[in-house]
Amino acid sequence: MKISVAFVSLGLFIIFAAPARAALTWEKTTAELHPALTDKTAVAHFKYKNTGDKPVRITSVHPSCGCTTAALEKEVVAPNESGEIVATFNIGNRSGVQNKTISVTTDADPDQPTVLKLTATIPRLLEIAPVFIFWSAGDLLEPKTVTVKVGGDFPVTKLNVTSTDKS
Repeated sequence: MKISVAFVSLGLFIIFAAPARAALTWEKTTAELHPALTDKTAVAHFKYKNTGDKPVRITSVHPSCGCTTAALEKEVVAPNESGEIVATFNIGNRSGVQNKTISVTTDADPDQPTVLKLTATIPRLLEIAPVFIFWSAGDLLEPKTVTVKVGGDFPVTKLNVTSTDKS
């Protein structure tokens, strides 16, 4: 009888001594986006699941700049529950590769925020080099070369170059 009571007591001790844990597990923490030339925004979905045995509260979602927003689906995530953060990058006049981050802090680990990384490769309509050409006084009026590259799938069939100099 003493042995069975000892085993029951040990079992109860182990059950109650084991701390409850909370943890968000992310499907991915990086997203690579390739918006079209005419897109105004690029959107990434960061999905997560609470793989712990107690609820997790998301206490902060902080994008790295004003051109990126992050919509939180829910603040409290129950055990075994899933959710997502939708990150929207406003393209504006930007082009080329843009790297943005979103810091997500939870009550499960407030000192170690999860950093979500968003990379958007925005096509350029035209790449012109050099942007300006000029002839100094005394230069021979010889032709100069301007290189123009068409970005993305934009169908450019003809390009006109005109001078602002009336002479």
